[in-house]
Amino acid sequence: MVRGGTTGEPLATLIGPASSILAMQLNSAFKASAPHQAKLERLMQQLEDWQGVALKELTRTFRTTGLDPHAPTFLVVAEPDKAQLPHAWRIRLAVQEHLNNAHVFTYRGSFYALAQARTDTAADWDAIPDRLLASLRQVVPGLSLVIKGPLGSVDELRLGLAHAQRLVRQVRVPPSPRR
Repeated sequence: MVRGGTTGEPLATLIGPASSILAMQLNSAFKASAPHQAKLERLMQQLEDWQGVALKELTRTFRTTGLDPHAPTFLVVAEPDKAQLPHAWRIRLAVQEHLNNAHVFTYRGSFYALAQARTDTAADWDAIPDRLLASLRQVVPGLSLVIKGPLGSVDELRLGLAHAQRLVRQVRVPPSPRR
């Protein structure tokens, strides 16, 4: 807690170092918070290795991340710039708002989310991407991102990932409506 006016220092000068430390802590917490980070990185490597990894092995690795290979999966790929890196936790919250089993992580400088909803819910699978996009546009406007899903199999996820990785580098955020 900082009270201004006692030392003649501007409040921003006192709060600046604290906010820098907080930003660093949030960033490292995001990187370390995924309990399956090593498994997710292995999954990403296998998804990108079209010729070296058989579908059966890929499915096994997918299952080790805590995701169900038979449940519809949603993929979010985002390309942040350096100014957007501290907002990773907002992406996590937006994804978890719509899909209860979500893994949000960084891989090679991009944000990824692999998420599923419980299959016992009466989810409107085709409406989830639009709702998720609307939530993400509110919390991280200007972030280039691609949402794929529902993907019905691990093989579809492999195709969706390859397509999303290409698209996210080409997508442009629509301009805000003028008021």
